[in-house]
Amino acid sequence: MRQLLLFIVAAVVFSSCSNNSAKIKGQFSNLKEKVVYLERLEVGSSEIIDSVKTTKDGKFKFNVKFAPEQQPSFYLVKVDGNNFITLFVERGDKIKLEGDASKLESSYVVTGSKTSEDIRTLSRLLNVTISSLDSLDKQRVVGNDSVEYKMGKVFVTCKREFIKYIVTNPKSMASLFAIYSQIPSNTNIFGTYDDVNYYKLLADSLNTVYAKSPYVISLRKHYAQMANDLMMGDLLNSKKIETVGVPEISIKNHRGELVKLSSLKGKVVLLDFWDPANEESLEGNLGLVGVYNKYKGRGFEVFQVSLATKAPWLAAIKRQNLQWICVSDFLGANSPAAQLYNVKSIPTNFLIDRNGDLVGRNLFGKELENQINKVLK
Repeated sequence: MRQLLLFIVAAVVFSSCSNNSAKIKGQFSNLKEKVVYLERLEVGSSEIIDSVKTTKDGKFKFNVKFAPEQQPSFYLVKVDGNNFITLFVERGDKIKLEGDASKLESSYVVTGSKTSEDIRTLSRLLNVTISSLDSLDKQRVVGNDSVEYKMGKVFVTCKREFIKYIVTNPKSMASLFAIYSQIPSNTNIFGTYDDVNYYKLLADSLNTVYAKSPYVISLRKHYAQMANDLMMGDLLNSKKIETVGVPEISIKNHRGELVKLSSLKGKVVLLDFWDPANEESLEGNLGLVGVYNKYKGRGFEVFQVSLATKAPWLAAIKRQNLQWICVSDFLGANSPAAQLYNVKSIPTNFLIDRNGDLVGRNLFGKELENQINKVLK
C-alpha cells in the first residue's frame, strides 16, 4: 500500500512538472558546435530567453519553463537573424526539429506539436510565394503590365490557401500566424477591410481556447478597431450625410500651437486632408483660396491636415500663402487623424456645420461652394 501511495505521489509530481514545461530537441546539419538561440515573441516585442551550443553532430535542446499564469507562446529557434524556425509551444510539448542550418526555413521538419507543424506548412507556402514574387519583380519592364498581373496572381493564390486554412482551423494559433504574415516591403497578406470577417472569425474562435493569451487579446482589439473604422467609413461613405457628429482632432499648427477641431464649433468648417507633394492637392488649394476668401467673413473656416513631412509642408504654406488653419503631426498616412476619418486617398475633405455635425464629404469646386452657401444660411 505504501509503495502504491509513493508511486501515485511520484506520478502527480512528474505530471505537475511536465505541465509547467516543454522540451525542444533538435539536430541541424551544417551547424557544428555553433550557438542556437531561443527567442520568445511577445505582442510588439521579442526576447531571447535561452541559448545553447550544439554538439559536434549539431544536436541541441531547450527546456522551456512556464510560470503559473504564463500562456502558450510563439518562439523562434534561431541560427542567425534571418535563419530561424517559428514554433508555437504549449505546456507538455515535446518538440523535435531537424533541418539544414544553411537553409533552415526551407528544410526543417518538426514533430510533437500540431500547431508548429501547420506553421511549417504555411511558412513553406509563404516562402515559395516570396521567392516567386522576387523572381517576377526582376522581370519588370516599364509599360508591360503582364508581370504585374502574374505577381497579383501569385499573391492571390497564396492568400486563398491561407484563407482556406483559417476557415477550416479557426481555433489554431497557426491561423494567427497566417493572418499576420507579410511578404517583402512589409506588405500584409491580410489587413484590408475586406478581410474583417476573417479577423472576427479568429477573434471569436481563438477566444474560446486561448482567452487569456496576449496574442488573442491583441487580436480582439485589432478586430474591434477594424469594425469601428468600418462603421465610421460607412457613415462617411456618401457625399451628403444627414447629420453625423465628428470625432475630435487635436494637432499642432505650423507655429507649434495646439489646435482642436472642436474649438471651431459655431463655424462652418471644411476638414481637409492633403499632401503638398500631390498635384491634385496643390491645385485644389488654388481653388479653395478663392472660396475661403469669399466666405470666411460669414463664419467659414478651413482646418487643413497635412499628410507630409515638415519641410515640404511649411514650404507649401509659404508658397501658396495659406491663411487658414494648417496642422500636421508629420506621420503621413499613419496619422491618427487620417485613420480616425478613414482617409484612403488624398485630397479628401469633410464639411462640418455650425453644430459640429458632418454634412458632406469630398465636395469640390461648385458643389463645395453650393453646400457651404446652404449651411451658412
